[in-house]
Amino acid sequence: MAADSTSVNLYKALNAALRLAGPRKTILSDSGNFPTDLYIAEGVIGTLDRGYQLKVVAPEEVAEAMDETVAVLMLTEVDYRTGRLHDMAALTAKAKALGIVTIWDLAHSAGALPVDAPAELATGRYGPLASLIVVSLLSLGIWAAIWALLGSLLWG
Repeated sequence: MAADSTSVNLYKALNAALRLAGPRKTILSDSGNFPTDLYIAEGVIGTLDRGYQLKVVAPEEVAEAMDETVAVLMLTEVDYRTGRLHDMAALTAKAKALGIVTIWDLAHSAGALPVDAPAELATGRYGPLASLIVVSLLSLGIWAAIWALLGSLLWG
């Protein structure tokens, strides 16, 4: 699937995720996230003007910060500056258990390291609160993904 730029797709994915998340108002991310991703979240919050907030914590505090108030977990798998990796499977499982919609921006992972995205991320079999996968195929300059959202909406 060819689509828009990284920023435009993240903007669209975050808008969709907030709609799926119901009344929750917090977008959770970490301080190691790519700055543009955080700017996009701030832009979505300002555009929607519905009381959403962006909560940014240290990378090692993400799991602890997830609770029933979080609408969306928005992370990059790899820290573009340090190479630190999040445990995508563990964080996704915890988010799923708490009903948190998850967006993984894999732009800095694609082509640089093997991405071991759990199969459930790509199938949408968990319905509307399935995780969204946003993968940038940097070498081709195109976007592929939001498979879980598509699966949830079409086959939920």
